[in-house]
Amino acid sequence: MVESMSRMSIGRQWIASGSSRAIIGQLEIFIGKQMMKSKNVERKFLFALLQRALQLVSYNNLRFYFHDEIDKERTVPINRTQAPDDRVKEFAKGSADISITGGGLLLKIFASQYETFIVQADQQAGAALAGPTIKRVANYLQRKFSLEFQRVNEMQKTKADAARLEAILQLGGEIDRQLARTDRSETTSSIIGPTMRTISAIFPRLRSAHIALWDNNNRTLVNAASLGVQWARPIEGEAPPFSFAEIVLLQKKLNFIHAPKIRLDRGDYGRAWRGGDSIILPFYLDKDRTKPLGIVSISTEAARYLDRNQLTALEFLVAALRSKLTLDRFIAELAWASRHDGATALLNKKTGNEILESRFSSAKLAGTPMSMIMVDLDKFKSVNDTFGHVSGDMVLDRLSQLMRAHAAKYRNYDCEIVRDGGEEFYIILSGATAEEARHFAEELREKIEALPFEIAGGRRINKTASMGVASADNYASAQSMKHAADAALYHAKEAGRNKVMVAT
Repeated sequence: MVESMSRMSIGRQWIASGSSRAIIGQLEIFIGKQMMKSKNVERKFLFALLQRALQLVSYNNLRFYFHDEIDKERTVPINRTQAPDDRVKEFAKGSADISITGGGLLLKIFASQYETFIVQADQQAGAALAGPTIKRVANYLQRKFSLEFQRVNEMQKTKADAARLEAILQLGGEIDRQLARTDRSETTSSIIGPTMRTISAIFPRLRSAHIALWDNNNRTLVNAASLGVQWARPIEGEAPPFSFAEIVLLQKKLNFIHAPKIRLDRGDYGRAWRGGDSIILPFYLDKDRTKPLGIVSISTEAARYLDRNQLTALEFLVAALRSKLTLDRFIAELAWASRHDGATALLNKKTGNEILESRFSSAKLAGTPMSMIMVDLDKFKSVNDTFGHVSGDMVLDRLSQLMRAHAAKYRNYDCEIVRDGGEEFYIILSGATAEEARHFAEELREKIEALPFEIAGGRRINKTASMGVASADNYASAQSMKHAADAALYHAKEAGRNKVMVAT
């Protein structure tokens, strides 16, 4: 790798007897030639070159150590098992760059603001260099190789930045392709994988990475993807926090979030909290940060490996992920709105009729029971006329909650609840006979009668409901069954309301 001394035009004895200026000049020529010949100047090459240069000035038995400028107590050997002695440790933590004592030499080579290499060497027996000459040569080598190591670091960083940029551009293309897909059922999951791969390229010394998406129903984070250390669940026995900010800020909830030493305001849609070796970046659906979408968290080997370029790249990824999730959320909301009633969150009439037709056909083909129940609140118009439409909406919303809770008890039926219009609803009960549906309806009627409905102003009123039941066994079509259930409901009204009637 490095040219041997025997091929040089100068020998050790000439160097030993020369002036410091002549020795430094010859070393400069030697180092320059070796640098020009090398096709790949890396740290390994520089260590070998420094070792050869020190041998030329009568030093051997070289030992190299790495000193962490963040953790001052950390000084470890490089590619050797010999641990640093007390003299090396004290020198590493001290302010001096060079130490020459008792035939030994210590140099500090500053590779970056975070990394220092300690070089320890012993002077050969019989070396004739004078003290001042040794010091001037050592000063030259210390400055020269500090610059060379820093140059190598910059070159490696430039290559790494180019690789990260390429990965980001590839992700951008993949995002565009995903957004162009007509079938959007899998687009969220398909973009998570490329995002994690790009995070790996951006942070080469990655210890762990997590993407967690916000589950708005359960008010908690759900892990979508992980690298390295597994996702930490909330502490067992604790209720999930109901504030998204609590999840981000309370480190006891998720063990990969460190105490935030530095807070970085990054963009309009989130803030990055940077700990000793971690960053967590939340992202939101809206600029007011009231509708959380999720978080991206990364943890590296040490804080020194997180720089501004990497943060910018991470922010780009989060912005792309946010755009994708926002689009998915918008599409999902449109799909939900097209199938549900906005006031009660029940299925709307159009969707309900489609499901009714499908369930009726399936029951006829399979020969299985299927029934339906028409439900109508008695004298509901008086609520709107007396207390206003806000109170009327509150009653309908509470009724829909009651019906969902009641249906959840009957797990042996496949149940769907539909708002047919106004205060009228119907319940599809696949797997239920007419008698079973009547029993279901009777229990529901009793619960409605016993429930005090809260209306505007904190007041409470009582309401009743009339119901009509019909079974698929007796009808040739879903609509004829629905008409029969509606007629049974009419008879319940005629019989004095607050009753359940079965179509015959």
